[in-house]
Amino acid sequence: MTVHANAPLPPEGRLRLFLRVDAGRPIAHIASEAGISRRCLAKCYARWRTHGEGGLLDPSSRPPASPTRTSEGIDDLVEALRRQIKYGPARLAAELERLHAVTVAPATASSCVAA
Repeated sequence: MTVHANAPLPPEGRLRLFLRVDAGRPIAHIASEAGISRRCLAKCYARWRTHGEGGLLDPSSRPPASPTRTSEGIDDLVEALRRQIKYGPARLAAELERLHAVTVAPATASSCVAA
């Protein structure tokens, strides 16, 4: 896991702040000195206390589940048809419905290409 590009502090800097909190300094004072909000420091500190060294890194912003995600079978069908007929997203979505009775949005048809 990498550090978030806009993170105010790298993991080493966060650890130094957390150790100051452990030493008894008020979170509000440490946050002010570091140029971050008290809430941000308290949230990161709690995550570090719970998860240990892994808590120094930013958590993933990816949701734990995507229940409405397009199924892999439809992804494969879209990709195969796209490579075969080379249509744009809107026309590809229309062809999918006409040929395979599969309804997808044009945005979905344009994003279902394997990397």
